[in-house]
Amino acid sequence: VLETVVPHAKAYKEAATLRIPVHRHERKREGVTPSASTVMHRLAWELIPSLQGVLADSLYTRQRIA
Repeated sequence: VLETVVPHAKAYKEAATLRIPVHRHERKREGVTPSASTVMHRLAWELIPSLQGVLADSLYTRQRIA
């Protein structure tokens, strides 16, 4: 069972309709629900621990966040 919760947000449907990755469609979000980018990164890090801290947009530069 995974720890990361993927909320039912319109960003996921919008990204699918636009045919773009949701982490690029909704990078930031106002309110208490985390942005789609945050959720997708947390999910990726949970599934593949060796990627912890690697951001999808920085894969080519290999930057990590602390």
